[in-house]
Amino acid sequence: MVSPLAPVLANLFMGDHEKDWLQKYKEPEVLFYRRYVDDTFCLFNNDNDASQFFDFINSEHTNIKFTMEKEENHKLPFLDVLVDNSHPDFLATSVFRKKTYTGLLTNFFSFTPVSYKIVPIGQGLQNQQHLKRLSHQHPTINIYSYEKLFPM
Repeated sequence: MVSPLAPVLANLFMGDHEKDWLQKYKEPEVLFYRRYVDDTFCLFNNDNDASQFFDFINSEHTNIKFTMEKEENHKLPFLDVLVDNSHPDFLATSVFRKKTYTGLLTNFFSFTPVSYKIVPIGQGLQNQQHLKRLSHQHPTINIYSYEKLFPM
């Protein structure tokens, strides 16, 4: 059984190490770097710059190996978001669903604890509020809105 502390410790470990790695890495420039748990989103000027950074970061720790996905047709899925780079002025985003997504949810009247059934509703409301704050802070970001599902 995995300890409930494992994700927290892994996040602390990665946060400490990646800070050092990013300070140590000099060229070419990493334009944008963000990590969510074990997924990292980076922007570079070209494929060669991305490959150099990929080689560098994979050489920094013997037990940590990164994988890389490159955009196809100016689109890249990251978590549940499809990032579209085909617009010259901004990155457009939309909801990304894997091919295996069925759209099935637990029936609300099934024999499942109510706490499990209300989580998606609360998460949707929380996402809506976060996206509104984000769009006010960064007006150039084009975001998918849950407004029709969760009017505020």
